Amino acid sequence: DDAGGGESLTFNVTAGSGAINQIAGSAGDTIGVPIILQDALVVTNNSTNGLTITGTVTNAANLLTLTGASGDITVSGAVTGSGGLTTTGANDITVNNVGNAISGDFTLTGNDVTLVNTLATNLAVSNVGQDLFVTTNTAGGNITDSGVVTVGRNASFTTTGDNDDIELSTLAVAGKIALTTTSSAANTAHATIVNATGIDFNASAVDGDLSATATTGNFAQSGALTVMGTSSFVTGATRSNL
Repeated sequence: DDAGGGESLTFNVTAGSGAINQIAGSAGDTIGVPIILQDALVVTNNSTNGLTITGTVTNAANLLTLTGASGDITVSGAVTGSGGLTTTGANDITVNNVGNAISGDFTLTGNDVTLVNTLATNLAVSNVGQDLFVTTNTAGGNITDSGVVTVGRNASFTTTGDNDDIELSTLAVAGKIALTTTSSAANTAHATIVNATGIDFNASAVDGDLSATATTGNFAQSGALTVMGTSSFVTGATRSNL
């Protein structure tokens, strides 16, 4: 199906259909509820104007791919399902409904990428041109990685669920890194990061232990760093600075 002309559209995506494309030159569209996947779906924005999905997206066990080919894509409706999420293209991708419940792997590519999820979130190989923001907001929402996560500028990782951890061992963040974890009592929401170069901390608050490894560079601090447990800072390069 093609979306164009700025009207609100509703799609029921059945097996084998596979694509929603916003046409080049359109004024920007809103896709209404519901989008129901019975197969993998690729949503592509071919216009320089934004494409917004305002309603729920139910993907069951099917992969949802958002491609900002020429313009940004914002999904403000709740996305649920176990098929994971892939973002591609050189524009901004925002999936920020506080009720998102997406499991499976997250492969994130784009200019600025923002993701909010209620479930544990595993980042597969990803390449974000500028800023990456990942937030989980329910207990059990650990943030992990299983592939190199490359970020051209800054990255922010936040768990607001009680005692959820951040465990990111294959980061390649060129700019600053912000970490936030939450623990109601025992300071057991830990953060462990390994970055391919140095680490420059933006304002961060770890309600547990912090372990940070700068594989080939120095440590720096651009904002207040609060750690309620113990801290470990490791530099892998000769003559690195803390």
